[in-house]
Amino acid sequence: MPRRSSPDLFSISAASEILNRSRRTVTKALRGIRPAVIESGLAKWPMGVIVRAINENTMAPIAPHENHKNGKSGPVSSLAADRSRLLAAHTHASEMKNAITAGEYVRADVVAGVFEGVCSVMRDRILLIPGACADQICAVQHSRAEIETILRRCCYAALEELADPRNYPAPGTPMPRSASDDSEPE
Repeated sequence: MPRRSSPDLFSISAASEILNRSRRTVTKALRGIRPAVIESGLAKWPMGVIVRAINENTMAPIAPHENHKNGKSGPVSSLAADRSRLLAAHTHASEMKNAITAGEYVRADVVAGVFEGVCSVMRDRILLIPGACADQICAVQHSRAEIETILRRCCYAALEELADPRNYPAPGTPMPRSASDDSEPE
């Protein structure tokens, strides 16, 4: 009788029987995942890896409470589900840590501060449009086309100014209070 490998490792056939999934489903889920061991040409994986692969790579996920062929959830399936959840949580934590280290994520308070600065600059510039246009509008003969042209020119000038990143404060720099903040209630 050949010696059995570790009881924590399962072949595709054994896993499909225990998890009540077809061999094709298990094979498809494990495509691209290296086996933990290959004995006599038979590839074997830990049950947690198999469950995670099925949950992530197929349309037939395994619920933690799902009954198997024997009519009840055995210790292997609950242990596998627990291991799968732990492994998924560990993987997610590692990916987040690596992303943060790589600078792909920024603290929410920094983003909120930058956004507040952008909104403040935009608000201040837009509130300057009526004053900048008033003299020009008074000078014309009040033709609708002339007034529209003046307003459009002022809006485009404001948009050009807002498009220049030099007009915005650097992240972490407090926004200076503008005169418009004192004059108008929010």
